[in-house]
Amino acid sequence: MIVEDTGVDVLISHPAGYDYCCAGFKWHQQCYICALKPTASMAKVALTGMKFYAFHGYYAFERRVGDYFELNVEVDIQMDEDPDEKIDQTLDYELIYQVSENYMMKKYLLMESLAYDIARELKSTDTRVNQVCVELSKLNPRVGGKADRATVTIKL
Repeated sequence: MIVEDTGVDVLISHPAGYDYCCAGFKWHQQCYICALKPTASMAKVALTGMKFYAFHGYYAFERRVGDYFELNVEVDIQMDEDPDEKIDQTLDYELIYQVSENYMMKKYLLMESLAYDIARELKSTDTRVNQVCVELSKLNPRVGGKADRATVTIKL
């Protein structure tokens, strides 16, 4: 264990990466100051199984003919302890769909670039967003044999 004096209190860093305040409470890795009571909690907002027919692919015929895609998006957001039934206390999953649909309607050569752009846009929409994970699959990809899907995952 590593003991660090922050000037406000003493943090004890566990080798596994967890921080404990001097009172012994477990803290999230990203806490900056020991304050004995967390002011926010983390929530995961996910929208999975979004289906699109879109025109992405390295080869010109893929961008001309199109393919079916499936998109899963998870957003980790910092929120008040109790969102008190207010949508502005969390991330509206309709926003996730709108951003995803806007990018899916463009043409990309690489699924990695498309997934990255979706993740980057969602991460920039709200300062409370800590992490975005985008999983994009091309269904029944043309690979010269049988395959259910080709999938890329981007985490920002």
